[in-house]
Amino acid sequence: MSDFKWIGANDPQRNVVITIPHAGERIPREATWLHDFELDVLLTDVDRFVDQIYEPLAKKIPVPMLIADIHRYAVDLNRIPTDVDWSTVEKTNTPAGTFPKGFHWKKTTDGVELITKALSPVLHRQLTELYFDPFFKSFEDWIKQRRKFDPDCMIYHLDAHSMPSRGTPAHDDPGGERAEVVLSDRMGDACSPAFMALVKAQFEAAKFKVAINDPYKGGRITERYGKPLSNHQTIQIELNRALYMNEITKEKLPVFEAFKERIGGVIEKIIRALPLSA
Repeated sequence: MSDFKWIGANDPQRNVVITIPHAGERIPREATWLHDFELDVLLTDVDRFVDQIYEPLAKKIPVPMLIADIHRYAVDLNRIPTDVDWSTVEKTNTPAGTFPKGFHWKKTTDGVELITKALSPVLHRQLTELYFDPFFKSFEDWIKQRRKFDPDCMIYHLDAHSMPSRGTPAHDDPGGERAEVVLSDRMGDACSPAFMALVKAQFEAAKFKVAINDPYKGGRITERYGKPLSNHQTIQIELNRALYMNEITKEKLPVFEAFKERIGGVIEKIIRALPLSA
């Protein structure tokens, strides 16, 4: 079974790309500490259905979209392998509690303890090599192929996620009511003001309430790839789960199909407004 898939990646002229690192629900066989948890626990922090929201657009235009299959509790692709502490991986120098939502999640945002015995360095390295490295190698191979076609092109990268409608005690805004869409760019470091303004304007034109860098500033993917001076701009997009799913049962609301079309319309307008995107 593949741990990620590409959709719409065959057009060498397309300079917009979407990544979806947290929609995967598959627990790898190596992550034995997760095998006995009930589904309701395992779905607590998954970006469930985000791939289904964006996938029709990726096929329609098409636009390249990279979707991870692996569960973020086992290997969080929006972290880096050093985002661990000695409660999650043995023989690390970082104090316990530094990364409860790190490369391997110690606890869910509801406080359920996932790791009771720290992983060995060997297992940590194995998980990195099996699931983290291939995902980003594939992404960077796509970037290299795009650069072969046009070495100086600007790549516009949307990193797609979802979020609880209110912050939990594990978040920076406990109890806080979130906007409908949160756009993050590492406080302006990961993209140009013009790109952010375009994305924000299109969501607002579709009557979404938008916040920028509040409460999310952008994760490791945004940090790693958002380098406007190197012709790569990244914006992290968080969709409020209450708009399309029941946050308790984790099932779709009746408005799911209409919501999917609404988001698809926004992203399509963004893509068609970008220079050199077709």
